[in-house]
Amino acid sequence: MPFFGLVNDTFDAFRLVLAAEEGLVPRIIERLTQFDRMHMITSGSVIIFSAQESGMKRWRDGLLWTPSRIKGNFLVYKELDRLPEVGKQGDASSGCPSPTAFVKVDGLRKKVRGDIRVMNGTAAET
Repeated sequence: MPFFGLVNDTFDAFRLVLAAEEGLVPRIIERLTQFDRMHMITSGSVIIFSAQESGMKRWRDGLLWTPSRIKGNFLVYKELDRLPEVGKQGDASSGCPSPTAFVKVDGLRKKVRGDIRVMNGTAAET
């Protein structure tokens, strides 16, 4: 299970990474299964992983995100909601917005800091 909480700034992120290194906070050491992604990625989930330890160069969660925006020391993404298209199937895992994608009402927001990946729900952003 991931850590649940709020990451307001870089100091919070670094404290969580140090806690994960000491085994006080869980970290992801391999790609999540589809089942795990559906149950672990929720508002308030903080996902911590090391690219070196896990072998993951990029976090893939199967969700669709906006292009990144810089906010302080973080890159911030907003979850998109894709409208269904008749006779066409999209690939949500690519993370590329399509012309039929819109910011999801009450969707998640993803914060990224270097090798630190931080997932927070909409309540974390103001």
